[in-house]
Formats: sequence, C-alpha cells, structure tokens
Amino acid sequence: VGALNRWGRAAVEEFAGSDAANPALPVFSGKSVESYGDKRPGQSLLCFQSSPGSLGHNVVVESYVSRGIPKQIPGEVCGYLHSGGISRVICGHKPIGDCPLVQHTRHEGRVVESVYADTSYSDPKASDSRGVAVAEVIVEGPSDSLNRVRVHGKLRDGSDMEYALPPLRRGGVVATSSPESESDACTKRMLEQADELIGKRFQDDFIVRAALKSDPNQIIVEKTDSATRAVTTQRLSRNEVRAKLL
Repeated sequence: VGALNRWGRAAVEEFAGSDAANPALPVFSGKSVESYGDKRPGQSLLCFQSSPGSLGHNVVVESYVSRGIPKQIPGEVCGYLHSGGISRVICGHKPIGDCPLVQHTRHEGRVVESVYADTSYSDPKASDSRGVAVAEVIVEGPSDSLNRVRVHGKLRDGSDMEYALPPLRRGGVVATSSPESESDACTKRMLEQADELIGKRFQDDFIVRAALKSDPNQIIVEKTDSATRAVTTQRLSRNEVRAKLL
C-alpha cells in the first residue's frame, strides 16, 4: 500500500509540475497532447484507470457487471478476498439503473457481498441522465470486523427507497447472534432489520433491487436487456417475490 501511494503521489507531482497543470495559462497554450508522445505528465495514473492501459486488470473500470447484468464472482476470487479479510466490495462506474445493485456470492460457507452503486444513467429521459434519482450507501456497525450495508435514496419516479443488508463479519463470515453480550445484541438488531430478499434473482433474470420506504411490503425488481441496456421495472409484494423464488 505504501509503494502504491508513493507511486500515486509521484504521478500527481509529475502532472502538477508540467505546463499542462498551470491554471495561469489559457487552455491548450502549453504543449499539445501529441507533442508529449508517450511521456504525458501523470500518464501512469491515466493508464491505471484505463482498461486498455492496464490490459483489462484494474480496480476502477473492471467489474463483474457487463451491460447492466451482474455475473457471479469466481470461487478462486472469493477465496482470495476472504483470505485477506474482505467480505464486501462496493464500486461504481458501471451504470445499473436508478438504485444500487446488490449481489451475494457464496463460497465455502462464506459470502462476498457486492454493491454496485453507479446510478449515472438512472433516467434516460432526464437532461443529465440522472433526474431525481440518488442513493447513499452506508457501511455501519460496531466495528470494522462486524458491520452491514444500509442504502437509502430516491428512485427515478421520486419514490423513497430504503433497506438494510444482513451483517457480515471479517472475511465473509455471515453474522449470527446469541444474547450473551452487548455486541451480540447489536448483531441481533441488525439481523432483525436485514432484508433477506435484496439481491435475489428470479429464473427470468429479474433481480430484487430495493424496498419502498413508505411501504416496505412493496419490492422493486428490475431486469436489464443486455443488448439495449433498457431496464424493465416491476413492483411486487413480498409474498409475490417469495413465490417467484421457489
């Protein structure tokens, strides 16, 4: 981590020391992009977030979402994350509709929880492609080794949504509770508040996305067309959702 931070600072300093970063100069008054050739100031940071520049291996652009559809994380990746104490990955950059998309990948009795939170194309009819849709993803809990994700915000139609996910322990261990300590009591409360339907997928590829704040019995399910990225949304009761999951 230290080496990565040193490299990042060096790239920023390289850019900051060039005429490309001089705010006193008119735009394009310094060297042209072409004149820099393969020596553009700070270019290593550009490559770091670029799929071609990093040969398709980076933590900024790449994810297990393709054209709005999530893929299961391979078992070897889950095992690697768990061995490093990681239970959850939260990312953006891949548009997935008007509310965050949740996915739980199980591996050897543990879980990798993925939350994709790019809502930049929430409303194609809005001038900014977002409209009124907004979401906040909060990680909360008694410690960094026991916590949960809570999400709230607005959908593109203005409806408020809110839900909490089940608590996880370090390394993807699914939290359980016993009434023996204050921390267990906290875990019990989080378990009672957890929405077990969020992230579930139907056989026809609809995914449970959110619950309405005004009526938690109303569940939002969505399906993305991989060819057009068009999103189909339905509102179902919890009983209707459970029936589709059987």
